[in-house]
This record gives sequence, C-alpha cells and structure tokens, in this order.
Amino acid sequence: MKSIAGGLRDCDDSAMRQLLASLSALLAIACGPALADCPTVVGAPDISVTTEWTGAQLIRELDAAELPARRGTTGAFPGARQRQLGLTSWQVAVRSRFLVSEIAGSPGCFALKKVEAVVDANPVKVFVARELKDSSCPYRVTVRHEQRHVEIVRQSVAALAIDLRRGLDGPALARVMPAPDVDIAVQRFSAAINLVTGDARRRIEEQAARRNGELDSPGSYRAEEAKCPRGDWIDPFR
Repeated sequence: MKSIAGGLRDCDDSAMRQLLASLSALLAIACGPALADCPTVVGAPDISVTTEWTGAQLIRELDAAELPARRGTTGAFPGARQRQLGLTSWQVAVRSRFLVSEIAGSPGCFALKKVEAVVDANPVKVFVARELKDSSCPYRVTVRHEQRHVEIVRQSVAALAIDLRRGLDGPALARVMPAPDVDIAVQRFSAAINLVTGDARRRIEEQAARRNGELDSPGSYRAEEAKCPRGDWIDPFR
C-alpha cells in the first residue's frame, strides 16, 4: 500500500471551483474506464478538526487618527468628533494536512484516509486610541465594545470548526479517486478539500460580517455614547 501526506493552503474559492471542474473533465476523459475497476465503496476518512484560541492582544500605541486606515472604515463615535476610538483586527486561517492511500489490490484507485484541520484567528488584535485615559469612561466603553467584537471572532472560529467538520465528513471526500499515480490523486483530493474549506469559511465570514456590522451601526454607537457624559467623549480631542 502506498501512502503520501499532502498539505493544504487556503485558496481562492472561484479558482478552486475552476480547478475542480477542470480536473473532473480530465478525469472523465482520461480515467473514466478505470473507474469501473475501482471499488465503489470505501471507508470514510478519519476527520479531526480542532481550534486554536489564545484570546486578544490589547494595543495602545496608535492615535485615533491612525486607526481607520488599518481597517478601511471609520466606525467612528459621533460624539468624539467622528474619531475612531478602537477596532478589532482578525483573520481566520485553516491549516490542514491529509493522507491519501492507494487501495490494496486496486492499482490506480486511491482513497482519502485522514484529514487533520486546525482553525484559528490568531493573533486577534484590539486597538484602542492612545489618547483615551485608562481611567476614563470612554476608555472602558470602548474596550467593552471591542470585547464584543472579540467574542464574535471566538464564536466564528468555533462555528467554522463545526461547519468544516460537517463538510469534510460529507460524501465529496468519502469516494474513490482514480488517478495515474498518487501525486495526481493528492492534487485532486487537495482541490476537493480546498473547495469544502472555502465554502465553510465564506459562510462563517459572512455571518461574522453581519454581526460586526450590527455592532458598529449608528444606533449601536449612540447607545455606547449614552453610557458616558457627552463631554467625556469630546475632551481627548479638543
């Protein structure tokens, strides 16, 4: 039995779909007759999906005027002269590796034996404007606001792990892959895994974007400002 370990990198969804379509076409042309010689049923691969979460890092080195440029949007508190007081920076990553084996007694027929995936968003960085004094009411409100964004990130990581496992456990990967050699089989399974990973990431990131958008809405900012005296928001920027 031949075995080879393969790696997985995050890829653009559209590119992966095009690649998978091309591979399917090549498979039908070059390997169609060989498919009849392969077993029709194989055992499901062993799937392991874990998460890594180390919390958030608080960064106070930037002035308020520097924060919007890092995110591309202002999300400013109107009472603070439309200044950005804080933001949470994060990006979800999926690291994966997998094992492909040639099926005993069936040359040219390969199956996915194991997939190990790790989901994380580290490092999560919380930026709070340097002008805000640690003892001030706006500082406390801003930190709590950003902590709510951090919680959305944490929940998104957990949800992605669940969604990803569901996709990896699906029928797309529990199938026989005819191929001229193990390297080609690894490429084809890699394309299938990347497609599952990309779909799961897109769904979770869309949900997170909607929740973060609600938290950064004008109404949400007005509610946050109401937690402190109006003058407290203006004072750092006079």
